[in-house]
Amino acid sequence: MKTLPLLTAMLLAALATGCGQTKSTEPGTPPEPVAGDPRAVAAKRISQVLAERRAKVDGDVGRITKAVESARDAKAFADVKAVQSLQADAAAAVAAVNELHERLLELDRELRHAKNSYAAAAQAFRDRAEDYPDSSLKATCLDWARHYDDLARVVPYERGRIAEFQQALPTTLDLCRQTKRLLDDYVLFLTTYHDATVPTAEVERYQAALKEYVQKFSAFEQAASSYRGAKP
Repeated sequence: MKTLPLLTAMLLAALATGCGQTKSTEPGTPPEPVAGDPRAVAAKRISQVLAERRAKVDGDVGRITKAVESARDAKAFADVKAVQSLQADAAAAVAAVNELHERLLELDRELRHAKNSYAAAAQAFRDRAEDYPDSSLKATCLDWARHYDDLARVVPYERGRIAEFQQALPTTLDLCRQTKRLLDDYVLFLTTYHDATVPTAEVERYQAALKEYVQKFSAFEQAASSYRGAKP
């Protein structure tokens, strides 16, 4: 969902100023009244944690995608070193799927806590709005409260996308394992072939089998795009 990065930027901007005050002389440091409210501090920290979790999820998806793209684009299929590189990518993909499962669980857990934290931060700014007799300053604080309300509002949507993405992982893990096994066996075939050169027909047969199998990863790619909020 494209609103998440925007809302995060708005959140950090809000924390960097404070109700009815000028910006701090030190960039990124909230003014004392905001820094002193544990509800706002907690919301900022959990936003940082979520960003870290999302980055790790993206890294795992990238490793899986790299293995798929490498197998699709493989050309030097008679070159043992080239095939061993594909083999290493496939092994990395197996590990990445397992790690992705755990990271999505961690991200979902933090999101569950984040919803309450954002709601509390929104209430903090509503409370602070009552400190101002000036209606324009009060309105500023209430605007910032709405930013936190928006962050809390989108949490269930992200959690829903995580749940859907998790459903694609068991099949993806099996595909990665089978791909690695095929490459393992093909490396064994290449390195133990009884003649000096493997016949072109044999090379093409294994290559065709791999590329046909790799097409099954399209379901994972669609699930990853859906999780990221993009069109598959």
